Amino acid sequence: MTEKLQKYRDQGYEEEMEAPYDPYNLSKRELYQISKPLFDQLLLDLRYSSHMSFIKSIEKRLPDCQRIDIRYFPCDDKEVVSFLQSYFPRSVKWLNFNYGSELRYFLDYYIGALLSVSDQVTGGLFLYNFEVSRENLIKFLTKNKTKKILVLNNCKLLLDKAPNFRDKLDGTCIEVLDLSGCGDAGHGDWRHNPRDFENLIKGLSKSSDFKASLKKICMLRSRMRDTQMRSILDTHGFKNTEISNEIQEYY
Repeated sequence: MTEKLQKYRDQGYEEEMEAPYDPYNLSKRELYQISKPLFDQLLLDLRYSSHMSFIKSIEKRLPDCQRIDIRYFPCDDKEVVSFLQSYFPRSVKWLNFNYGSELRYFLDYYIGALLSVSDQVTGGLFLYNFEVSRENLIKFLTKNKTKKILVLNNCKLLLDKAPNFRDKLDGTCIEVLDLSGCGDAGHGDWRHNPRDFENLIKGLSKSSDFKASLKKICMLRSRMRDTQMRSILDTHGFKNTEISNEIQEYY
C-alpha cells in the first residue's frame, strides 16, 4: 500500500483529495480519490491489479456517491463479494454491474452480494453481460421492484418456461424495463427463437401492478421485428406499454 493511501485511510477519509484521475492508470494517481464529501463516480475495472488492490485495502464503508461502475467480474472472488457486502456506500444513485464485459456465466456467485446492495441504489441498477436464470431473474426483479428504472443489457435470459413471480411484484414502481442487447444473435436470438422473451412477458403479465406500472420496454439491438414484440406484449396485456428501439439516457 502506498504512503499516500495509508495517510488518507488513517485519517478516515476526512480530507478532500484532488479531482479524479485516469481510471486505467490508478497506480500513478493513487487508486481512487476518496473524500468524505460526496464524489461523483467510482470506476472499478477488475482486470487491473491496482483496482483489485484497492478493493482489498478498504477497511471502512466508502462515502456516498452518484455512480459506481464495476467492470469485468472474475468468476469467483471473495474479496469482491466482501466489498459489496461490507464496504459499498450507503447511498449510490446509479450502479453499473459488469458493464463492458463479455458474457459471464457465473451470476449465481454474485447474486447474493448484488441483492445485498440493491436497497442502497436509489436511482437505477444496471445489470450487464450475464446469463440470467429464471430463479435469478425473479430475485433481481422482485428485490428492485420499487425502482422506476431497471436495466438488463446484453444479458442472456434462460427462460425455458415463464417465471412465476406469485405476488412478489405487488406494489411495483418499475416504469422502464431496458432489455437492450438481450436477444441478439449472441444472447438468445429472439428474432428466430422468441420463446425466452415471450416467457418473460407472460410471467410479468401475471402481476396486475406490473402491467399498470410499466410504461416503456427498451429493445435496442434485440433484432426482433416490431410486429413480433407488439404482438407478444398485446397478447399478454401490455397494450399501453411503449416499445423503444433508441438509446436511452438515464444520467
